[in-house]
Amino acid sequence: MIRVPVKRARAVGARAAGPGARVLASYARGEWSVTPGDGGPGAACEISGGDSPMALFVMGCIGADHPGVTVSDHDAARAFKRYLPGL
Repeated sequence: MIRVPVKRARAVGARAAGPGARVLASYARGEWSVTPGDGGPGAACEISGGDSPMALFVMGCIGADHPGVTVSDHDAARAFKRYLPGL
């Protein structure tokens, strides 16, 4: 698990999924965590796509509106990228 020191006011999470990997990034009880796999409940949105678009998304090179990325909630995905632009 990776701890990321970026503060949020309330709990939030996003699940990123590609053919090669799935991760859940979430903020709760004062800290961010990134866990491999589904990580259980807690995702405000699902972000998915091929391995290349997902790699670019998590590195902050493309946004939630890119045609290679599918999101369940565009507002939540954009908000997530404000807090963790390179994840």
